[in-house]
Amino acid sequence: LDFFSVSDMFNELMGIMGERADQKGIECIVDIHHTIDHFELIGDSFKLRNALMRGLDNAIKFTPRGGLIILAARPNREETLTRVRRRSRGFEEDVEFESTTVMFVVQDTGCGIPPDQVESFLQPMDHLRLVTKSTQENLQLSKGILISKQFIDKIGGTVSLNSTLGQGTTLMFSVPLPVHNRKKACIKFADMQVLVSSKSVI
Repeated sequence: LDFFSVSDMFNELMGIMGERADQKGIECIVDIHHTIDHFELIGDSFKLRNALMRGLDNAIKFTPRGGLIILAARPNREETLTRVRRRSRGFEEDVEFESTTVMFVVQDTGCGIPPDQVESFLQPMDHLRLVTKSTQENLQLSKGILISKQFIDKIGGTVSLNSTLGQGTTLMFSVPLPVHNRKKACIKFADMQVLVSSKSVI
């Protein structure tokens, strides 16, 4: 486990993926709820980052030129107390932290998914092939979602999916994360719209 801020993570993701979006003329909006922006969190940032990166990769790949992608984070549940085992100076100890559940969202205005197939996209690929007459495009979309789900499952989160054919897809990760402190992170996003909001734009 490591310490991280959502602002820093989103900044890194946009640094990696933003150029691809720019090349397609896709607008990116980063929306971080003001309470989340104040948190330094404890968790497996590697797995979370990779799950979000797969979600953004799908969004860019399947959103047409001139489309929109929103990368967002907002509180999904009231804070509770949780115990985290940490190592310090060779000793392990259980430390109690406040914990919050964060909803991470990747929303796009891409091709979307037929409504009768949405649940299948969270099932193994063989199941999707069995229950649908999926195009290669849909199978590629499903693969990205399933890889994200594997990362989120490993850190104790849940994945949900909303989609409308021809209008876009919203991929959501609900992840419980201990709060280390409330030190405000510095946002350094360049060349894109950034919202630090009291409500979600989703």
